[in-house]
Amino acid sequence: MFKKSKKGLFNQDVTPFSSPSNELEEESEPLSFSPPLQEHFLHSNPRSFAEEPEVIIGEDVTIKGEIVYSSTLLIDGTFEGTIKTEGKLIVGPKGAVKSNVSLEEAYISGKVEGDILVKTKLVLKYPAEIYGNITAPSVSIEEGVTIVGQLCITPDKAS
Repeated sequence: MFKKSKKGLFNQDVTPFSSPSNELEEESEPLSFSPPLQEHFLHSNPRSFAEEPEVIIGEDVTIKGEIVYSSTLLIDGTFEGTIKTEGKLIVGPKGAVKSNVSLEEAYISGKVEGDILVKTKLVLKYPAEIYGNITAPSVSIEEGVTIVGQLCITPDKAS
């Protein structure tokens, strides 16, 4: 669909990060977001990355306020405030969230301060740090994750 180019946005030379041999291919798969983050969660739920995030908070970005979305939010930076969604949340290893969250699915490898209410699935990957209570019907916790709070595994969808 897209062809890779040796020139970047301002016509400077760039090295493609997705090709191990650094050879350019004539045609390739469509580019997706944050390949290292995608690899980080890939074995947890490969189907969860079929869509691009609707909202991305980059690594050097800090936002305070309210975010309303319906699809997927990726946080690699810092967010403090209110999150309103029926979608998915991905907090990258350098991401930090200070908010109570209620959502469909969450994949966290960063820091979250606040209660987490998940309706279907929560995946916590090292080096995740959770400071708050967690309620979810399905939780996957990797070795080394920090949880300071209560964990409630509900037999049905969280409510």
